[in-house]
Amino acid sequence: MQPKKEIKHNRKMTSEDVRQIVAELHRWEAGELGSKLTWLVLEKNCGFTRAALNAKPEIKQAYSAAKTALRKGGITSTAKAHLKTAATKERNDKLRRKLDESQAKNVEMQLLWQRVVYHLMAKGHGSISMYDQPIPPGEPVPDQETVDKVIGIYDRPLPARARK
Repeated sequence: MQPKKEIKHNRKMTSEDVRQIVAELHRWEAGELGSKLTWLVLEKNCGFTRAALNAKPEIKQAYSAAKTALRKGGITSTAKAHLKTAATKERNDKLRRKLDESQAKNVEMQLLWQRVVYHLMAKGHGSISMYDQPIPPGEPVPDQETVDKVIGIYDRPLPARARK
């Protein structure tokens, strides 16, 4: 035994009714109202029979477009879209901070190397290129711990006087 249907409007559908129903179908199409659109659901929401709804070409076309969009999937509700947007914004902000930190570190390293080159040249070492050579074959390459000890003294924030 089927449940009784609601009593439908006992009046003619106005152009305002059609406009409101089409607007609701656009919301269905956007995924704002879920994904379970049927004529029965639409009947219950607007109070007109399927025959009355189907008789209006604008409603029939909007219903068809909504069903097609829902069938294709990929429709997310507005709330989900806002959450995704917020998460993307948060990730972008985090990446922006990381980029800013990297750029600041890059500036510090460039200043460090400018100072190193200055002092090498001041002590009579004409060119840094004599130090920028490959390690000869067979020679041991310094391990990371040794490199960290040597470079570690330079790997700290620059004093204010050195940033000029």
